Amino acid sequence: MKKFFSVLVLGALTLILFNCSKNDDSEKSSNFSAKSGQVELGYVDRDGNFVIYYENLESIKEQWEENFDTEISSFKIEKQLTVDDVESGAVGGEEFYALTATNSTGSTNFAMEINRIDSGFFFNPPSSGTLTITCTSHPSCHCKPASYMLSGKKKWKCVPPCESCYKTEETTF
Repeated sequence: MKKFFSVLVLGALTLILFNCSKNDDSEKSSNFSAKSGQVELGYVDRDGNFVIYYENLESIKEQWEENFDTEISSFKIEKQLTVDDVESGAVGGEEFYALTATNSTGSTNFAMEINRIDSGFFFNPPSSGTLTITCTSHPSCHCKPASYMLSGKKKWKCVPPCESCYKTEETTF
């Protein structure tokens, strides 16, 4: 009886420890980072995929749609490199992360640099302002915001350049 009780207790402890250590990315919830004061937009799951917290994008989506008079159809978090050659758009410089979006017609592409802290992606709170870059063109041009370094400062340009493409920069939030 003593042996049976010991096995039962050991089994119960094993189940408890297994359940406590289980880390399921699909159940991870969004939050606001008290440590940094920034809004968390997503995270990197255990397979290296960038996962977006769409509920935290609502204010961004609303402001971009209102400011640029368009309807946004998709968002992505992307790892990007600054452009080494501004004219050709060849990448290979400094690594950074951006929240990108496209409108429903494919004529406008948005980008906003975001921070990666550990496995989370964050943007600065409204009080500090965040630069939003848009590239608008005929959908066949597919021009998108790209960042490059100039005199130690990050600048933005639309690539590939085409006649119908124009860039706007606006401080949002």
